[in-house]
Amino acid sequence: MDVEIRQRFTRETGLQAANLFCRRYIGYVGFIACAVVLQSAGYLWYSGTRNWMPVTFVAVVALYAAMTVALWLTYRRRSVTTFAAMSDPTVTYRITDATIRATSVLGHSEIPWSGLLAIWRFPTVWLLLVRKDQYVTFPLPGVQPEVLAFIATQVRAHGGRIRCPVPPESESPVLPEDRAFDWTCGLAPYQKA
Repeated sequence: MDVEIRQRFTRETGLQAANLFCRRYIGYVGFIACAVVLQSAGYLWYSGTRNWMPVTFVAVVALYAAMTVALWLTYRRRSVTTFAAMSDPTVTYRITDATIRATSVLGHSEIPWSGLLAIWRFPTVWLLLVRKDQYVTFPLPGVQPEVLAFIATQVRAHGGRIRCPVPPESESPVLPEDRAFDWTCGLAPYQKA
């Protein structure tokens, strides 16, 4: 396959990608852990323990919250700065059997399929993860389902993972072979006997 796709970026596309990345990267487990630690600190304080332990618990949660906000602001700022630097916000993606290449007025990036760790699929954008903390935004409007299927197949074939936080009732573009169980990324759902 050799396909060229031109996508026009908007500031909202970049901010949405940054927000989705941070939400998925941070996850809900950290917030649940913070709630448990705060509850433990409250219990210790309420039960009369007035030593270093409850204060340390609260300090750890505050540090985690500060790091989470800093991460979110960093990715949002990077997105806004990149968009502002683009005189023409059009990105051309060239998808071949060996690589995916993104070209804009800011430069180009060519990534072999083995260089993608994962795809995080969302209703309007896919995030192609190059590293755990670095991604390429791939907007979906106007992209043919066959191209999306090819991208996912190439990433899977080269050891990458597909993550699908898109619920099954979503109207997002779905890979044809995953239509029956999109929300599990190709894992068969529980079947009643």
